[in-house]
Amino acid sequence: MGSCTNCLRITLIAFNTIFLLSGIALIGASAYIFATSADITTIATDGGIYVTGTALVMAAGILTFIASIFGCIGAMKRNSCMLITYFIFLLIIFAMELGGGIYAATNSPAIINAITNSFRSDISSKYGVGNNGPLTTAINHIQQQFKCCGAQTYTDYTGSEWGKQSNATIANPVPDSCCRTVTLNCGLNRTDNTNIYTNSCRVQLTNAVAENIRIVLGVGVTIGIIQVFGMIAAIMMVCDIKKEGEVV
Repeated sequence: MGSCTNCLRITLIAFNTIFLLSGIALIGASAYIFATSADITTIATDGGIYVTGTALVMAAGILTFIASIFGCIGAMKRNSCMLITYFIFLLIIFAMELGGGIYAATNSPAIINAITNSFRSDISSKYGVGNNGPLTTAINHIQQQFKCCGAQTYTDYTGSEWGKQSNATIANPVPDSCCRTVTLNCGLNRTDNTNIYTNSCRVQLTNAVAENIRIVLGVGVTIGIIQVFGMIAAIMMVCDIKKEGEVV
């Protein structure tokens, strides 16, 4: 066995240890975004765009995890068939990550606009009325999480369907989820605005979605660079094995 093959084998084993961890990182990042964005995707009429991009990254993470196993075994046993399979896996994953990155980057404004526009529309016509329990709960969670009220301003609720049915005794009623300290009807029976959030949720949502997209792109680019080196090392080892005339 040549020293070059030994060097490549050690390199591939090291790379695939990193791949294994990066696959877990991709899955973890996607799961985090799914978990923290459940309310956001609930209010978005075009939430499928957001979900699709995150699902692509999770799929890439799962494939990366599987590929790392092929790479480790192929490198340890110097099995050219497994190394070629490993190379194909990495090529597919790289294409998915590239496609997902381009998709996320080019659709980022559309994703943000779809979510924020839906939020404004939902507050106006769906919040707190009819069979919109899940959506109402999602908006309540968002307002408490981001310490905001309404899409553009807390007065968005004034002319909303919920506002019309609230039987409020004040000019600008808001849901209890807009209150800094939540008590029953705290948004309806207040004397001033000291206990309610007056910040726009649109800005907070835009920042949250943009940050999640940056996380996906950052993780994807880092792992993509590592994968390119892994593909090169795999092909070099296959060529080296064939030069030695080994039968696999």
